[in-house]
Amino acid sequence: MLGLINIHDFCRTHKEEAARLLELGTKGKVWFFFAVTGIHLTCWLCEFLQEGVMDTCFYRPGEVADIFQDVYRWAFVRFGKFWVDAKPVNLMDYGRISVCATLLMRV
Repeated sequence: MLGLINIHDFCRTHKEEAARLLELGTKGKVWFFFAVTGIHLTCWLCEFLQEGVMDTCFYRPGEVADIFQDVYRWAFVRFGKFWVDAKPVNLMDYGRISVCATLLMRV
């Protein structure tokens, strides 16, 4: 459910970025599932939280939900760029590329 809430909030508050990523995700050979990616990002970010990888993100003032949404937006945009730069052959590259993307996001 949190994944769907994040996608909805992202699309509502960052319409242009979300539309650009949705368009990117529907283009020819390099397409990816926008909603599935959004849900995966939520899962990855929750794992990062549990592992303490994102602790420094929350050292700034603000509501936790707002900070998480900022990190979610950053991660979604970064994944989109990484997806294009990885030059996937087809959708079957999603698993391999998403694993590499999550490793880079941990840094």
